[in-house]
Amino acid sequence: MRRQPVDAALLVAFMRALAQSARGRGALSIAIIIGGAMVESIGLILLIPVLQLLTDREGLVSLWFAEWRRESLLLLLLAAFLLAMTARAFLLYARDRLLWRVENDFVDGQRAQLMQGLASARWASLASVRHAEIQSVLSTEMIRLATAVRLFVQIGVAALLVLVQGGLAVYVAPVLAGTLLATAAAAGFAFSGLQRAGALGHDLARTGLNQMQAMGSLLSGLKAALAQNLQYRFLREFRDTLSEARDNRRRFSERQARLRLVFGIGSAACACLVVAGGALVLEMPTPALILLVLICARLAGPVLNLQQAMQQFAYYLPSFAAVEALEVQMEAPAAGAVEAQRILPGAVELRAVRRLHGEGAGLAGVDLVINPSERIAVTGASGAGKTTMLDVLAGLTAPDRGAVVVGGATLDVAALPAWRDSVAYVVQEPYLFRDSVRANVTADAPCDDAAIWSVLELVGVDTLVRRLEGGIDTLIGEGGAVLSGGERQRLALARAILRRPRLLMLDEATNALDLPSERRLLQHLFALDPSPAVLMVTHRRENLDLFDRVLEMREGRLLPLG
Repeated sequence: MRRQPVDAALLVAFMRALAQSARGRGALSIAIIIGGAMVESIGLILLIPVLQLLTDREGLVSLWFAEWRRESLLLLLLAAFLLAMTARAFLLYARDRLLWRVENDFVDGQRAQLMQGLASARWASLASVRHAEIQSVLSTEMIRLATAVRLFVQIGVAALLVLVQGGLAVYVAPVLAGTLLATAAAAGFAFSGLQRAGALGHDLARTGLNQMQAMGSLLSGLKAALAQNLQYRFLREFRDTLSEARDNRRRFSERQARLRLVFGIGSAACACLVVAGGALVLEMPTPALILLVLICARLAGPVLNLQQAMQQFAYYLPSFAAVEALEVQMEAPAAGAVEAQRILPGAVELRAVRRLHGEGAGLAGVDLVINPSERIAVTGASGAGKTTMLDVLAGLTAPDRGAVVVGGATLDVAALPAWRDSVAYVVQEPYLFRDSVRANVTADAPCDDAAIWSVLELVGVDTLVRRLEGGIDTLIGEGGAVLSGGERQRLALARAILRRPRLLMLDEATNALDLPSERRLLQHLFALDPSPAVLMVTHRRENLDLFDRVLEMREGRLLPLG
């Protein structure tokens, strides 16, 4: 996240996205806001004859309604004022409900759109984004974005109130009110400081990301850090980010305080000018002068709210920039111009596949044919390209050159959905849902208990599950926290087998098991009927005799082991 002030393009993008989300509710909200302000102005206008009746028995109102008793006329005017204020209260109630929906629909829509982008993004795009940035945007920045929407709405409400009631003030005293409003507008523009507030907002977003990253580093490495008394290094880094964020908030708070100070002095000066100018220079009638003072007093709140809300909006708007920036990074695969392809039976092939990373590692030209039900093991040094090969086969990463061919047809974007339904990919640190054993094994696909117990027995975890209090319905905690590393791997394998895949890819997926347990599991896996093709990446060599072929990845090329 780079530091930049608020700019017109960001504001326009925000307003366009908000308008698209609000649709008709936005226009209705504006109409209700204007209606409420108009009704309030009508109520204030009704105060003129009320004040005339109270201060001047021979005023214009008394002449218009000469046949009315003064008391009856006063009660009638007060009833009309009460009716106007009641209508205003109902309009404000409807406004608040609509604006709540506008705010929440927008933020929920942004969050859902971002999650959709994450779910459909290319793996290469996802892999280049820091997890701390995703977590920061989905949590902290979304909360700040909700605040920005609320402030934008407050700006609109305050601006409309100022416009309507300012117009009423100009109607009562054109010269005096017009001069005061013009002076207030010029002063507000001069003291706005929106660019500086926007820059502080970008700094706050950056420090928020740094905090999230520091917390993630501590949690992911806490065990090793505690064992070596290194946790204080993480703690110091976190405290530094806290201090930077606190200093940022302090500077913004001081700007707000200075603004209130200037406004307090300015509003008092304006009140004095209104009274002095109206009474001594313009010689306004007392009721009109009292009404003008009342209008100015009522304008003070919306004007201050408008000025401060604009500052705060500029401060929080960079959160929208952070959301947009992450969405841009989530590059989705191009939509296929043809209908989804069917995956044909036959061998799976890598033909002269080249896929290099920025540092030059990866696949330098791999050829591989995986026949149906064939068991192939691939070994090799770390960084040789083994995992990259599996990623290419799974369709997570596109080759720079060469092709993945399935059943004689090249695997392209249109064929990917069907291909991914026919493969299973188990990694060293498998992902488990914060749910039950049943949900983790079936991934919520329809499946009866007998099939679940059968696959649990196959991977050798059925005895453990039977000992659990809830059996297959026992919750296993976040990431399978109540299980050991080997037990988590077994559950992930059970889920993969239950998919009945055409190709099962294992990336160090059994390294948490002891060698005899790994051998038994592989023997059970290879005895399945029908048996999937298995491509297993491993550093172990003790159980390689179980495989039909054993290959070695060397410097990005696949060679026979030897």
